[in-house]
Parts: sequence; structure tokens; C-alpha cells
Amino acid sequence: MRVKKESLKYRFFNPSLFTIVVVYIATIILVAISIKNAIASDTSASAIVVYVLSFIILPYAIYLGVRLYPHVKERIIRFIKMSDTLSLMLDNYGYRTIVFTFFSFAATVIFVLYNIALAFIFHVGWYGALAGYYTFLSILSAHNLIRFKDSKYSQSSLIISLKTYRNDGILLCIAIAFIEVIIILVVSQGKSFSTTNMTMAVYVTALYAFIKMAISIANFVKARKQHDYIIRAIKNTNLAAALVSIFALQTSMLKQYAPEDAVRYVTIWNSATGGVVCAIILAIGIFMIVIGQKELNKFKIPKPKKQ
Repeated sequence: MRVKKESLKYRFFNPSLFTIVVVYIATIILVAISIKNAIASDTSASAIVVYVLSFIILPYAIYLGVRLYPHVKERIIRFIKMSDTLSLMLDNYGYRTIVFTFFSFAATVIFVLYNIALAFIFHVGWYGALAGYYTFLSILSAHNLIRFKDSKYSQSSLIISLKTYRNDGILLCIAIAFIEVIIILVVSQGKSFSTTNMTMAVYVTALYAFIKMAISIANFVKARKQHDYIIRAIKNTNLAAALVSIFALQTSMLKQYAPEDAVRYVTIWNSATGGVVCAIILAIGIFMIVIGQKELNKFKIPKPKKQ
């Protein structure tokens, strides 16, 4: 039996664009409030209502996302192929990576300025250290873009790529110093600084962290199949930035919403997460150094043996 288009069931599974937008806005708001209430251990009647509504609407939002993804992807591809430049970006992974890296660089610069502002407004030192870390990675990204351009006009493009890849690994290891400063500031400051009116800061950090992490993980897997080592270096650098953004999000949320009597546990969680992030970034950096140098050694001309 076919379902009539006017029926409630049909409208539920095939909602209008307006309904979809409303559902996603409601989902974001309800999930954000639920996370806030969960961290604050809020069990009031209003919090329970929010939990229930989130539990109901989140699966529906996921269903809509899965259902709409093929249609949205098809329309985007059709639009992109109308332009020769955009079509090249679609078909060429390396070119696409460089374009997205440029926009990612711009977004990171904005995020740096945002963290500097938070450091001055709320007098929170670790926001300043976070801004320093992202400034360091922004410079690294800009350098990679320049080296990628140079490699395309050089006969030694592979050597340039390998040196860039190895050097980025060295710089990632150095960047851990910024993370250690952040961890020290977070642990030493504890709950001593004011967190009033920082809710919006938490939401902005969450948005940046989740988008950055999702894109970085997907690209990190794809980059392993690429032969251009600068592309690999860019993806690894983005992953390092995403990992620290997750740590920053956790720190912000715990500082903002954790109960006053849970300071000890907050310190433990922040120290543990910061340590894991440092270990992963260090492992990535060492891997890049070892692989880059190993491949570069193949180009060295062996010295003739003395008679």
C-alpha cells in the first residue's frame, strides 16, 4: 500500500527544508544543554525534560542526515563541475588539499585572535598559551603552502617534499612545549580564575573542535595513500591542531560546568588528557622524522672508498 504524500507518516520521513532546519537547530541547542546539565550533574525536572527531548530528536536528526547526504552530495558535485577551477579541486586531491589548507589557515588565524581576546578578557593564561600553539601551527601551515608551490616548479620536488615532511616532524615535537605550558597553567590555576559568562566561549570552542577533529581524522586516513609528502605533512599538522582543540574543549567545559568540589578530579582529567595528546603528537612527529630522513638517505651519493 502506497503512502499518500499528505499523510503524517510521509511528512515525517520526507520533511520540508524548513522542518529540517528547525530540527537541526533544535538538536544543537538541546544536545548542548544536555551536555551542560550532565557535566553539572543537574537532575532537576527541566533537565530531565531536556534529556528526553534530546534522546528523541537526536536519532531523527541522524536519520535525516543519512537520508539527505546522497542528495546534498550530488547537488554540490553538480555545482562544482560547472566551474573548471572547482572541478579541478574535486578531481585532484593534492590541489583540493592546498585550497582547503588555505581556508583552514585563515580559520586558525581567526581562532588565534579569539583565544588572545579570551586571555585578556577573562585573565586566563592558558588561552594565551593556546593562541601561541595555534600561531606556531599557522606559520607551519603557511610554510607548507609555500614549499608545496616551490616543489611544483623544481626538478627536486621529491627531495623538497621529504625535507618539508621531516622538518615538520621536528617542529611538531617542538610544538609540544606549548601544550606543556598549557597543561601547567591549567593545573596550577585550577578553579582560581573566574569563569563567568564563558558559556559562549565553550560553544565556540566546541564547534571548532568537532569540525576540526572530524575533518582531520578523515583526511589523515586519506593522506596515507598520497605520494606527496607535503600533503601528508599538512594532514599530520591539522591532526595535531585538532587534538589540542579537543583538549582545550575538555578544559573549558570542566572549568565552566564542573562542581566546585570536583576540582581534584578536573585536574586529574586535564593532566591525563594533556599527556595523551602530547604522546600522540610526539609519536606523529617522530614517525615523520624517521620516515622523512630514511627516504632522504636514499638520495645520498655514497662516498667513494679510499684506496
